[in-house]
Amino acid sequence: APTSAVADRPGHSLLVTRHRPVVRADYDQILQLADYLRSMTSPEDPIFVVASSQAFNSDTLPAAEDLAHGRTNRRLWILRTPDIDSRDRYPLEMIVMARYVVVASPFQYHIAPTEQNVVRVAHDVFVDGWDLARDFVRLPQEFSIEGARVTIYRRERPSDLAVSIQALARIRAAVARRPASQPDWIPLGPGFAQVERLREERHLVRLRRLPPPHSPSSVWLLHIGSIPDTFEIVTPELLPSVTLRVGCVGDNGIVVDLRPAPFPPLRRCRVGKLVLNVQSGAGGSQPWLEVAPFGIRSRPQ
Repeated sequence: APTSAVADRPGHSLLVTRHRPVVRADYDQILQLADYLRSMTSPEDPIFVVASSQAFNSDTLPAAEDLAHGRTNRRLWILRTPDIDSRDRYPLEMIVMARYVVVASPFQYHIAPTEQNVVRVAHDVFVDGWDLARDFVRLPQEFSIEGARVTIYRRERPSDLAVSIQALARIRAAVARRPASQPDWIPLGPGFAQVERLREERHLVRLRRLPPPHSPSSVWLLHIGSIPDTFEIVTPELLPSVTLRVGCVGDNGIVVDLRPAPFPPLRRCRVGKLVLNVQSGAGGSQPWLEVAPFGIRSRPQ
């Protein structure tokens, strides 16, 4: 409608007819970035986008794909990005899971920067050259977006367990308070896993199964919650293709006292932290396998 049609009506200044259409100045660069990633990745390659501004975030690339190729022709596997400290989780599991990491510099945020430390620290891992970033190589191609430069890192080797544990300590110090949706278990690779916190302190693990000829999927889960001195891990009967093992791991990444399920009563790790290893055979009709929900409960001594 023409502006004159509502000129005398209250609130007419809010109508879009009074504003120019929104047009991205970096339109071509965004499309080129999406196509560049499509040219080198497969749908089995997780991509972690480290940015959370209105100009660039984890939704930008899927939108560019839809525009250029159609929703049914999406190829990029964009991981769910933690954006807000009070709502999301630590970014470590996304970093260790990612085959490619897309980093926008300077650090991109859309609310108070102090409320988006989960984004800032992921940015710092790569820009400041943490040990965790040494598992990646920075690719030469760069892209210019509104107010930032975008660089891409490609994984060269799996993340080491000890390096991931040390990185977690730095991430927790940088974020200051535990993000609201962070489960007690954090996946540390080398396989792909997602953890969901259920009721009564139970957790559900979804393990990504890769098609043959890939080797079986194996993931280490580090426990960061409180644990009774004597406890037991409770889980329903596991699928035949799933193996669970529990042990203790120190900051050096060495796992000791590793025991397979069914688990006997256990004592809290006096040195190091509790870890769970989840393994599944390769293949399967579905790409994700749900491991039976498990939990930790106190057991009298």
